[in-house]
Amino acid sequence: MMLSIVIPCYNEEKVIDKTFLLLVNILISYGYKSEDLEFLFVIEKSKDNTLQKALKLQEDFSFVKVLENDNKYGKGYSVKRGILAAKGDYILVLDADLPIDLEKYLKIMFELIKGPNSAAVYATAIWDKIDFKKRNFIRSITSLGLLILRRLVLNQDISDSQLGCKLYKAKAVKKVINEVNINGFLYEIVLTDLLFREGYDIEECAVRIDIFSDKSSVRVVDIFSSLFQFFNYALKKRKKVFNPDNDLDSRDSLESKVFSFRKFTASKTYKFFNLIILCIILGLFAPFLQDRVMAVRESYTTTIVEKQNSTFKQDTAKNVITYSGSSSSHPNNPPPGHGGIPPGHGGTPPGHGGTPPGHGGTPPGHGGTPPG
Repeated sequence: MMLSIVIPCYNEEKVIDKTFLLLVNILISYGYKSEDLEFLFVIEKSKDNTLQKALKLQEDFSFVKVLENDNKYGKGYSVKRGILAAKGDYILVLDADLPIDLEKYLKIMFELIKGPNSAAVYATAIWDKIDFKKRNFIRSITSLGLLILRRLVLNQDISDSQLGCKLYKAKAVKKVINEVNINGFLYEIVLTDLLFREGYDIEECAVRIDIFSDKSSVRVVDIFSSLFQFFNYALKKRKKVFNPDNDLDSRDSLESKVFSFRKFTASKTYKFFNLIILCIILGLFAPFLQDRVMAVRESYTTTIVEKQNSTFKQDTAKNVITYSGSSSSHPNNPPPGHGGIPPGHGGTPPGHGGTPPGHGGTPPGHGGTPPG
């Protein structure tokens, strides 16, 4: 079985050699030979020496092929071009700088793809991607938004369609790839939907990402362009199944109007507007909410610590006894001037009621111990 590896590249001169050699060594350890492999580097109009390095690999290795785009079209365009040019029975699509343990996970993916109805295996790391401690806030929110987008608009039971590590059966993916109308980074959502609608299964291989790269070639204009293309697909070009028995749009009765409203609230358009509103709210208030949450958390933590310190001091004051021999310092005796008899009040005045000096006592030198 021949394996094609499609690697879209844009400004990847620092990692392209390393990724290639790593993959070759892994695949050789799996038993692949050079005649069973095909590497397709699809190069966007890069600003560095990515193209030159890829051409050098093509010169040195017979199973390497370089495809150069004449413009910067987007990742979706490059992947689509690579898949259509691939000759293998299986097609592995990889990002050039993917920070996962390929040696560990590729073997699992090759096992999962063997299912009779499986069209693809996706490496997924959604919990790492929405972890605010590992990743910056904006990117984490974006990953969470894409998860909602897939579930809400397309009802896709896939946790992560955006991670750049996917293994396809060539026959299945080539059947639908020409219908992908998005050149940008959201092409994977459309491709996933097309595979599902053809009746195929998609398996998931959970992976861990230890270090995230903040490098991104996606521009703001690319995001809006991809969103427009996606909703154009979801609302217009996507195949729809109608049941004529339930199509009551032609009725003029109140019941028909109520049904039409319910039908609208269940439609993709209504869900789309809800999604847009949600994105706007998140975009406007997320930074403020993050600051408020951190402030409340800090205030709450400070209050708890102060309360604990105060309780500790009170308990310490009650339990620690510092007895230095003076009755006034004993904890069972009140401090001077509090709860006792004030000096000069209620006691026996000096010289009254007591034994006068020199009377009633033992005279000096009598009854005592003789000196010496």
